[in-house]
Amino acid sequence: MIASGRVSWLKLDKKFGFVELEGGVGDAFLRVSVLKAAGYVTIPAGTTIPVRVETQADRRRVVEVLSVDTSTALAGEPVPIKQKTSSVPSARLGGIKGRCARETLQGEE
Repeated sequence: MIASGRVSWLKLDKKFGFVELEGGVGDAFLRVSVLKAAGYVTIPAGTTIPVRVETQADRRRVVEVLSVDTSTALAGEPVPIKQKTSSVPSARLGGIKGRCARETLQGEE
């Protein structure tokens, strides 16, 4: 199910938090690892996030964060922290391409 909700709280030391879902449905468990998959290390309480939720044994958990809207974050909360994007150096890619090209040429001999 896809739902929208607001972050109730999130504790990095505990590596989880909760999202209050709209429509009086209740709350959903949010792991920091799911948040990291969306590109964030942490987000402030009050942040609106559309999420994909799974329900098991009457318990809801967030399995995917679809987007983040910090305009609704509570005053005084810390700013969101985005995860650094990793990039593969172009020289390293060139090495891989070069090796593949050599293997192709050797196969033709």
